[in-house]
Amino acid sequence: MKAEFLTSGVVDILKERSEQIHKHNHTLKSDAKYTKGELQQVAIAIIAMDINLYPKDWNQVHWDKIAKKPRTEQLAIAGAFLAAEIDRLKKNT
Repeated sequence: MKAEFLTSGVVDILKERSEQIHKHNHTLKSDAKYTKGELQQVAIAIIAMDINLYPKDWNQVHWDKIAKKPRTEQLAIAGAFLAAEIDRLKKNT
């Protein structure tokens, strides 16, 4: 991948995904349990900023923290959840 494709938005998503893995221990192994579209559902909820789209069995405290972040950070989090779902799907194919 050429460096010019590493725009600030892409870098923000990469940083967030790295934090999900290294700080919060959400690895491919732990993400494998989300077989009902939860990762993409969280991303969609964040993009739409609609709590009604957030998975019902996920921690409301996390939603509240995300909702307080600047919009660019919210979108990076959503992008990282989408990246996690892509990785999960590719691992299972």
